[in-house]
Amino acid sequence: MVLLIRSGLQGVAAWEAENSALTPEELAAADRELDAIGVPGE
Repeated sequence: MVLLIRSGLQGVAAWEAENSALTPEELAAADRELDAIGVPGE
């Protein structure tokens, strides 16, 4: 599981480097989607 999380974080960092940082609203939406499928958050 830890490797999947690291891979996901690396993917987000790469995307942000090419585009721009995710907005608080985008991060909140992603958090809600992860909550909906049972992925634990902070």
